[in-house]
Amino acid sequence: MMASGHAEEVVARLSESAEAQETEARGSFELSFDADDLGLPDGGWVRLEIVGGGADYNKTAEASPDGKVRFTVPKQDKGSIITVTLTMYLPDGTPYCTGSRTGPAEGGAAFTIPLEDLPSVIITFGGNGAKNGKTAEQGGKSYEVMEYTGTSLSMAAASTIAEATLEVTVNGSPASTSGMLSDGFNEISVVATMSGGKPPVTATKRVYVVKKLSEDDISITFGDYLDSATDGDYQVLRYSYLADTITLPNVSVSNTYTGDATTPELGDSYLEITVTGDTTVAETDSLSSQDLNLGDSTVTVYLRKEKCTPVGPIEKKVRVKIKPVTVSMSSITLDYDTKDFHRWVTQSSYVQASNADGTDSTQKTVYEMNHVRYGADGWTPVKTVSVSAVLTAPDSSFRFWTTEGIFDYDDNPGEAATSVGSRDRTWTLDELKVPANRSENLRVG
Repeated sequence: MMASGHAEEVVARLSESAEAQETEARGSFELSFDADDLGLPDGGWVRLEIVGGGADYNKTAEASPDGKVRFTVPKQDKGSIITVTLTMYLPDGTPYCTGSRTGPAEGGAAFTIPLEDLPSVIITFGGNGAKNGKTAEQGGKSYEVMEYTGTSLSMAAASTIAEATLEVTVNGSPASTSGMLSDGFNEISVVATMSGGKPPVTATKRVYVVKKLSEDDISITFGDYLDSATDGDYQVLRYSYLADTITLPNVSVSNTYTGDATTPELGDSYLEITVTGDTTVAETDSLSSQDLNLGDSTVTVYLRKEKCTPVGPIEKKVRVKIKPVTVSMSSITLDYDTKDFHRWVTQSSYVQASNADGTDSTQKTVYEMNHVRYGADGWTPVKTVSVSAVLTAPDSSFRFWTTEGIFDYDDNPGEAATSVGSRDRTWTLDELKVPANRSENLRVG
């Protein structure tokens, strides 16, 4: 709390003290001042010093409920030259105002004392630092914890009165009025002195300086499986499902914080990591090359250090998928039990992928025959085709089917059409991985 302002001078009023009235031999008087004239804040106090009159005096007093500051002082030798000095203090012990008068001691006469400001000492820190509300202890003293960003924290000391001389020490060693603080415990003391015998003003601040924990100090990496695409809030990871030896995507979490070595008093920083979802890892402080299963998982990380503001939760959502697998057909062979070269055949064939995510799920035509003469010139049972479908998960499937084949007799309308059957086969990707489960003209890759 700062003083509200003081008068240019204050009146010192003298009266015989109650103490003197009770015991005349003690010979004391009451000297009183108006607290408002002194600019005395709540909780502040005043020091009165008297020298040179044969009964030196040096005591402090606070304001009474009636707004007066009273001192019971001894009688001084009449006619002696005395110096009366007042010094006003803020609640934190910082002197902010003083006044002094030298003259002959005259019993019972009120007198005035001129007042003037004392230099205020201001200790400031760089804008990249802030107190976090916690304290660290050393040698029975409390230090406010101050976290900073960037490379270091600066300090500067100044006075409200330009002619004041400042002496600065940090942890007892002389220091400049501005400079960089070392990480760790810093006790900064500044003494401001002025000419004319005014009392020096001392300001002290104790701070524990520590580099602020940052989200940038948490490194989450996924090896070589990162897909440039994202799926909503999820980062996509893909791996080869057709490889002879399947290697799952993995995640590593590391702490790159650099402030531990310079602030060992608070201990090292540490990570708290969990993985939930289709991959689960109980809370741990280290994660290196952790395999991630197919599906969705969330990596949650906190970074902590004693007395520092923690970072977290930092979440990284990942969706593990396989690399898309293309199943293609290059030919089909038409092989009918009925070998009647005088008939016409009508039949169509199709393929379709079935993926849970809906990828490439459209029905596709492989080959169509609409009333085609079976066995005519140029007929071949092997038909060249070019059709494919993409499978995106191990449980995805690939289906090939035909309509019911019909042989009819256009040259003999009285004879009924004959059904020659159909085909319908579905393979899962797991089945198609096995070469024996697919023919030469059904390729997977």
